[in-house]
Amino acid sequence: MKKNKNYISFLLIDLLIIIIYLWQIYDFTIFNITSFLFIWAATATVIRSYKTTIFEGTYNIIKRTIFQLFIVLSFLTIIRYYELENGHINNIELVNYLFFSISVLSFRIIVIFIKRLINIYKKNKTAYLVIGEGKLATRINTFLTKKKTLGLKSLGVLNTKNKDQNNYINIKESLQTDKRFIEAEYIFSVVPYISPKNLNLLSQIIEKNNKTNKLVLDFNSTFFKKTNYELLGFIPVISTDVTSFEKSKALYTKRIFDILFSIIAIILLIIPLIFIALITKLTSKGPVFYKQERVGKNGVCFNIVKFRSMFENAEKSGPKLASDNDPRITQWGAIMRKYRFDEFPQFFIVLQGKMSIVGPRPERKFYMDQIIEIMPQYKKLQHIKPGITSLGQTLFGYAENIQEMRKRARYDLLYLNNISIFMDVKIVFLTISVMFKGKGK
Repeated sequence: MKKNKNYISFLLIDLLIIIIYLWQIYDFTIFNITSFLFIWAATATVIRSYKTTIFEGTYNIIKRTIFQLFIVLSFLTIIRYYELENGHINNIELVNYLFFSISVLSFRIIVIFIKRLINIYKKNKTAYLVIGEGKLATRINTFLTKKKTLGLKSLGVLNTKNKDQNNYINIKESLQTDKRFIEAEYIFSVVPYISPKNLNLLSQIIEKNNKTNKLVLDFNSTFFKKTNYELLGFIPVISTDVTSFEKSKALYTKRIFDILFSIIAIILLIIPLIFIALITKLTSKGPVFYKQERVGKNGVCFNIVKFRSMFENAEKSGPKLASDNDPRITQWGAIMRKYRFDEFPQFFIVLQGKMSIVGPRPERKFYMDQIIEIMPQYKKLQHIKPGITSLGQTLFGYAENIQEMRKRARYDLLYLNNISIFMDVKIVFLTISVMFKGKGK
């Protein structure tokens, strides 16, 4: 079975940079090289910085690398402090520290970019097979097929039910006769649509054939809830009780981030805000700002404030979601929505404490009630403040109907279970990327 070779590239480049770095700063001795390499290897082992996979995102690799650099350079600083007579590290060494960090990070990104470029054009792609049925199996297969940078080749979907769709197939017999299983190196098992007996047997067969098994869970299943692992004696138990978000330390850090980011954004955008307001007023009749009631944290309603992008009284006939070439949107409004300028006034709402920079998209009660009716877990999003931007907004985009809103909500539920300052920063950068590409509507 093929293995991901990223770690070899990372390791060789790191060794080269370390040697150059030591040559510049220290006496080039065996002791210095050995000491530095030992610290580097120890931290790399603990945080698994060389244990990357083709499915791992650039963000996670860079985050681990930054953490590794922080630990190594902290150790190095302490050692140098005691080595030097006056305990003072000069500016040249600090510049070298910075150069070393930038070099490691830059070459990491370059290697990732080259590897992904090779994956797009290489002929011998790694084969995968999806085992399961239904829309979830189709979605995961479609996603992997479109993700050219992974360098994968689809062998299709092995349906786990008989043609009459009433009974599960004999998984052992099916895999023995299906040539696709022999060729595949990755198996994506769609858990909700494989019987427990077949799933256990499938895991054994995959392990025996030295293949990698990826378990695909349904967003709507109980596994999607916030899980805690407990031991009852020697029996592992998964608890799906939702942790109290109000008591989470992440939310305190998140609030500090919201305040600081909003203040900086308002200061930097004060001149553009004035120009946008003037253009909005001059290009169409009506007020500069548009207010609308949305559902916030704990189901409490509040008014969002945006630059008006539609003609006045655009919703006379009732609530209606925006769509492509929507006649209700003004010419200037279309530009604002495309680059999301209309969202800028919401930084003031964040300072008021009613919204966050990153959080679930705030929806009108009219639509929220309809989504909850078909997707009850959607109500969990009310545990936290809605955001100016969200994971769903950046990865899925705007929704034109209830079904699309439901699909987008899955990303926001995923965010709910992975709240952290790192996640917020990642989503902010994704949002900036979306803004530059003009993907709004």
